[in-house]
Amino acid sequence: MDSRSLITTIAIAPMLVFAACSGAADRTDRQDDVTVSESVEDSLDAGDAVVDAMDEASDEAAADAFEDAAEAAADAVAEERTGVSEAAEEDPIRNAAGQSVDVSPVQTIWCGDVRKRVPAGLCEDYRDQIADLDQGIAAFDPPRDMVKGQASEVRLAIGPEEEELRIKSLAGDQGMAATAGIEIGAKMRARLTGRAFDIDPDIPVDLEMGRSRRKVWAWDVTPKREGTHPLSAEITVLATDGTILNRYPSDLIRVNVTVSQSEAREIARAERAKKRAEAEQKVGFWTRMAKLLLEFWWAALALLSGIIGGCFYLRDKLRNAKATPPPA
Repeated sequence: MDSRSLITTIAIAPMLVFAACSGAADRTDRQDDVTVSESVEDSLDAGDAVVDAMDEASDEAAADAFEDAAEAAADAVAEERTGVSEAAEEDPIRNAAGQSVDVSPVQTIWCGDVRKRVPAGLCEDYRDQIADLDQGIAAFDPPRDMVKGQASEVRLAIGPEEEELRIKSLAGDQGMAATAGIEIGAKMRARLTGRAFDIDPDIPVDLEMGRSRRKVWAWDVTPKREGTHPLSAEITVLATDGTILNRYPSDLIRVNVTVSQSEAREIARAERAKKRAEAEQKVGFWTRMAKLLLEFWWAALALLSGIIGGCFYLRDKLRNAKATPPPA
């Protein structure tokens, strides 16, 4: 390979790379990826033509140099196109040409059935679910007597209204169940509340009703203090997406909480100890006073003598005043 061929090779190679990169840079002004692909193919065809010419005019080394330059240009263009594809994936609200797509917000309406704004189609779906609700009954029958610090089971049962007796029995065996007519949907929620009790679980519990439309909720309830305290339960009808369709609070059930025998003995023992301490405190006061008198008997004697002497002095003075005749 002579010097003229070498100089020609060195001069043309940068021009080939520049032409390929320019074609990739101009893609932002094109409307689609086809034009970019054509510019790349044209650059590669031009490089191939030059390589063929150099193969005929020079040795195999010059052709390899031009092929490497063409491959480098193609790789640069491919990387640029990959960046464009990744940007399109990160921003889905863009079309194939890189233009932003105008997406209008979803129109909502006020849906009185669920008391909030929702799309019109969703409001219609809520209405259909409400229309499919079944008539049922709820029974709540917690124990009326509990012991402080001891857990008791409290149950709430719901089911079809024609199964009232069975639902009452599922709620407990107290025989004083509070019942109420409710509507039953595909999903129901219940929660037990009472400030004077530790309730487990102390969160709303959702249950799928199934075909039987019959379910029972159970809680472990532990009274925290003695006295009469209320318990109440709330039932919520839910749509399939968790939206509240209706609520049914129960009546307040008053529970009489007593203490256990062992705790009652402890309380009585504490009361006796308190009274004994108060008696000892009173006795201790007079005991301390007696000790002070014994330790400071001379001071007490002097005080007593002074009091007695003062009394005699006042008595004699009054006698003398009465015996002295008035002046003429």
